[in-house]
Amino acid sequence: MYNMMRMDPTFFRSLVAHFKDTELLRDSKHIDVEEKLAIFLHIIAHNMRNIAVFIEVLYHKYLLNPV
Repeated sequence: MYNMMRMDPTFFRSLVAHFKDTELLRDSKHIDVEEKLAIFLHIIAHNMRNIAVFIEVLYHKYLLNPV
């Protein structure tokens, strides 16, 4: 996962802690801060378009981990 975001795991965890401590990002009902940040960094790292991200999120959420 960290390779796809092109980020060191230690730095990612400290970045998540920063966003939580400053309340710039909060966990929501369906997605936590870690996942929000991971999606954002994945988009930035790979210059993806919104539809590609949407399809990838749906794939991982419903096909790989069915409810």
